[in-house]
Amino acid sequence: CICMQIHGTLKLLNDVFLVAGTRSLVTVSEVSAKAGGSISIPCLYEPQYTSSIKYLCQTWKSEKRFMIHDDQSRQVFTVTITDLQPQDASYYWCAVRTSTPLKILKKKLNILMESVVFLSCQGVPGLHVDNQEVKGFMGEDLTISCYCSNTGESQWCRLGGPCVKGSAGEIDSTSVIINNNHDGVFTVTMKRLRTESSGWYFCASEGLQMPVHVTVEHRPPMSECSTLHLIKKPH
Repeated sequence: CICMQIHGTLKLLNDVFLVAGTRSLVTVSEVSAKAGGSISIPCLYEPQYTSSIKYLCQTWKSEKRFMIHDDQSRQVFTVTITDLQPQDASYYWCAVRTSTPLKILKKKLNILMESVVFLSCQGVPGLHVDNQEVKGFMGEDLTISCYCSNTGESQWCRLGGPCVKGSAGEIDSTSVIINNNHDGVFTVTMKRLRTESSGWYFCASEGLQMPVHVTVEHRPPMSECSTLHLIKKPH
């Protein structure tokens, strides 16, 4: 197995033990991306793994460029792969290093590795968005466009949480409206954003998912404009 350690480089880990356990790690299951572009994949983990070392693993050796960012406050690490090529299409695993090595098997590391994502790279992605990082403001609405090449059921889901199917629903007390009126695109509107609305979501259609990170902030106050007083010049 080839794994990249957070803040490290992609390398072969010879002494690892792969543990299939409960859903301690959660990610999307299949994404598509444009060749030459980039993709960010979030991996949600349970609080007990906050200080653990995080990995991205794959089944074959590669020298591609990977970046891993660990947001310990939200228990999610994000893998970004840049300069995607068709040969990058493969299965990838989110993984964390656990605290207890299995000495009986004489392995140096104990790796919990269970969330699998399949990445396909092509000219026109089957499902994509304008930007995987979007920002909204407290109390306001936010609309995301999800472009898809199929006519399957459209969904908007919170990573590790509920989904909205059909035209309307609610996720964590935030109302969600899905509009399918245009061919090849459906829009998702999150109504009256709250602080709790921040986090990783994904568009879903016909088995494909596209992760989107939503950040909710307070709108900055408008700058005060000083009143301009016109002074007449004496004749």
